[in-house]
Amino acid sequence: MDWRDEGGASTGEYIAVSALAVALIIFVAPTTVAETIGETIRSAFCLVGDVACDVGDQRALTDEDFRPDACDVSERSYQGDVDVSVAFFTAQAGMTFARTERSDGTTEFTLVDDGGVGLTAGVGAEVEYGPGTLGATADASAGLVAEEGASWVVGSSDADALQDRLIKGEGLQQTVGRLPLVGDPLASWAGDLLFGELAGPDKVFIAAGVEAELTAGVELEYLGQQVAGASTGVESTMYLGQEQNLGDPDPENWTYTDYFEVSMTASGDVSWVAGEVGGEVGMTSVARLTQDAQGNLVEIELVNSVSGTQLAAIGSNLPETTALLSGAGTASLVEKVTVPLDDAAAREEARLWLSGTSPDPDAFHQLVADEARVSLVGYEGTESGLSVGAKAALGAKLGARGGFSTSTSTAVEAYYLGAPTPSGDRDLVTFTDCVG
Repeated sequence: MDWRDEGGASTGEYIAVSALAVALIIFVAPTTVAETIGETIRSAFCLVGDVACDVGDQRALTDEDFRPDACDVSERSYQGDVDVSVAFFTAQAGMTFARTERSDGTTEFTLVDDGGVGLTAGVGAEVEYGPGTLGATADASAGLVAEEGASWVVGSSDADALQDRLIKGEGLQQTVGRLPLVGDPLASWAGDLLFGELAGPDKVFIAAGVEAELTAGVELEYLGQQVAGASTGVESTMYLGQEQNLGDPDPENWTYTDYFEVSMTASGDVSWVAGEVGGEVGMTSVARLTQDAQGNLVEIELVNSVSGTQLAAIGSNLPETTALLSGAGTASLVEKVTVPLDDAAAREEARLWLSGTSPDPDAFHQLVADEARVSLVGYEGTESGLSVGAKAALGAKLGARGGFSTSTSTAVEAYYLGAPTPSGDRDLVTFTDCVG
């Protein structure tokens, strides 16, 4: 992909702002997750360090003044990925295409390319009993991951035409675009010639990080053939990234967001020769710091989510070859806390708090209590997919797996925190526009 702009923060600035994001998520996110749901913004932020906030700004504000600009009403995504393993080395590549309908009448399309490399090590033991064998394994893996992507935002009436153009263009990128040296420009030229010119994206982003996974399992063999098994695992991923918002024609109005993302997933499954059933739960926290083109900090945002998945698959599930059709039900809860920094005083207060040099840290807590836009949205959805793989031992263990999946999610319940009451609390208000 050749979406990225060459501008943006320097390496030193990137590292510095990312470090601030790390500090923000470590010290603020846990309180937010624990306190915000069913409570008020006061308990989420003003009780940090046993600090009591005053009622604050006495302007005549209404709940509408704190309504978020928009939320994601529904999303449909398509994902394909391939991974290859040789001995203890693994490599992975994938692509995701997502269409998101928003409550403000716009549709956002996002294309993401991702990849990674890693190492895996494990131990195992087995016990034989007559014609059967019971084995146990434990594996640990760690690796580097990276992703880059772009998104386009259009009115819903133009969404179908843009989706068609993006899919055709991505098809060229995944074929012609893979040619050395000339692939990217040739694919872009051919796409514009065959399907019409594609406007530049409204956002581009790039991120890199690390991931680690621990798994353990048991397997039952009968007459040398694996017939059943069970496994459990925990996976953690951390990303540092930067996003450029290029939606305005004037570069002076562009914004640049540095973000830090950490996620953890726990999973378990039971498998047999004709399929498997399983489930997973996950938690993700993202801290985002946005600057304008002049380098001023204009917004702080925290996004926390909790999700659960129940999965069932049928097909051939043998050790050497797999071909599984799967279906899953999903549910998630997403909390977003956005702190706009609309004037120089607020920006300076936030800068001092983030750097740890504020003479009065309570002042920032009060700013958040008075100004933050907070939403809480519950989603339900489905996922279906096809996964195929094969393993062999030719001097070294070789393996390959590929898969394709589609998923949908729709908002089923949504709230936001309204204006401060005379006591300083902020109550939950139904976010009607967000429910699809």
